[in-house]
Amino acid sequence: MSRMLYVAGPSGMAKTKVKEKLEKLAAPLGIRFERVVVATSRDMRPSESQGNPWYFKSAAEIDANHRKNLDRYLKVEIRKGEPQGLDAETELKKKLETAGVLWCELHVTWLQEIEKWLKVYIPDTAITKVFFAPFAESEVLERMAREGTTWEKVIETEVLRRLVARRAANLDNTAIEKLQKRAQDAAQEYAARGQYDCVIVNHQGEESAEWGAATEFPTGEAARVLQQFLQIYKA
Repeated sequence: MSRMLYVAGPSGMAKTKVKEKLEKLAAPLGIRFERVVVATSRDMRPSESQGNPWYFKSAAEIDANHRKNLDRYLKVEIRKGEPQGLDAETELKKKLETAGVLWCELHVTWLQEIEKWLKVYIPDTAITKVFFAPFAESEVLERMAREGTTWEKVIETEVLRRLVARRAANLDNTAIEKLQKRAQDAAQEYAARGQYDCVIVNHQGEESAEWGAATEFPTGEAARVLQQFLQIYKA
């Protein structure tokens, strides 16, 4: 049976950092996986390159590919004017045939499209859905009470803090205005966490020193996050 780990959560949750650690430490950890690579219309960040971790294409190109083959080339608009595209034949079907586990790190808006496609074309695929959250629910409630605000504002404020910190660490070159919009969208993403099999709470952003160098096992909070994900992988 094919197996997919579907990973989602707001920006700034260090999902990509977990993936990078797993890739670097795969051999000593005794794990094997491939990752889905999606086309995005957003700008490339300083640490990224074509195909790693995205294919960078224009919105017009993504739309054209989708219209040419509706069944094979899937498309969603994660934010207004920001479409993403996925060649399901190459990135899902072919990789599931060879991968031990397929890592699928996508925006929450992709989940329904992916599940619908797999149900038709690879119905025996087992999907474990993992959501990365900035706080545990008890922490959200505590902040709401302390700050006299809504849970939506708690999530938005924390996500914006992490996105700004990532930008300050030269891990992102996105304009502040766009980061603010992503932070506003984070509440909607967080609200979808109930659709997932498990939630990993991560208090550390990608810029945290606890992630360590490329081949180092992380420390502190980052180590806990990676260990929890490894438990899910091996389950």
